[in-house]
Amino acid sequence: MPYCAEINREQPGLFIFLVDQSKSMDDRWGLDPNKTLSQGTADVLNRLLHDLIIRSTKADGVRAYFDIAVIGYGGDVNSGFSTIALDELPTSLDKIANTRMEKRIQKVEDGTGGLVDVEVNIPVWLDPIANGPTPMCKALSLAGSMLETWVPNHQGSFPPILVNITDGKPTDGNPEPIAEKIRNLRTNDGNALLFNIHISSSRAAPVLYPSTEDLVPDEGKSLFRMSSVLPEIVIEQASGQNFSIDNSAKGFAFNADLVTLITFLDIGTRGVREKIAD
Repeated sequence: MPYCAEINREQPGLFIFLVDQSKSMDDRWGLDPNKTLSQGTADVLNRLLHDLIIRSTKADGVRAYFDIAVIGYGGDVNSGFSTIALDELPTSLDKIANTRMEKRIQKVEDGTGGLVDVEVNIPVWLDPIANGPTPMCKALSLAGSMLETWVPNHQGSFPPILVNITDGKPTDGNPEPIAEKIRNLRTNDGNALLFNIHISSSRAAPVLYPSTEDLVPDEGKSLFRMSSVLPEIVIEQASGQNFSIDNSAKGFAFNADLVTLITFLDIGTRGVREKIAD
């Protein structure tokens, strides 16, 4: 069975997150006018990175169960980490364990049915950025180069997972041939997985895990074609959260709101996170 390799220090997993940081990411999220697309995306990815570190922490500290890359593309292509250069990516998870903290106000239950504001410290790796055009092809090409280096040295590992989060079309060409090349890279456990999440300021209902192009608005058809068919391990995770999807569904979401983005990333990565060795 493919996509069943255990995650351990000898066989780490690889996550690459491609984050649209173009000017339009400064738009407000459809149902959350107090948050921009860039801020919401940064918050969700920071939460996910924090979860990966918690899951990889043992008595002896944070173990190198995952290699990580965050690539921002807006105006140009840059490292998503302020303290790690682009040519140092991907980097081992234990090397990003320590990051800066920001104080945020969160509402929590007060025990009597009400809510109170509480100041909490939030770990931050990715900052919200919105600037320039959308060089998605360049970002995907860079991710592909990273995979071409990583995959031959990790043939026993769970296949790499790439997640591309964007609010629009690339401004530097057609990304579909690059995406196909990425999907064809493989470890002994299966092909690399490329998931795409389209976000926007629209309040229209999201389209999640479509199985045919006809279910996707024209603006999202290219991203749909770029996306991998979901492996069984992801379908099982989706079914566990009451999603009814068929075996030809793709790892794609169109017009995702903040909740959908969180759900998509959780379902798309949980199967890998749960394969961490004891």
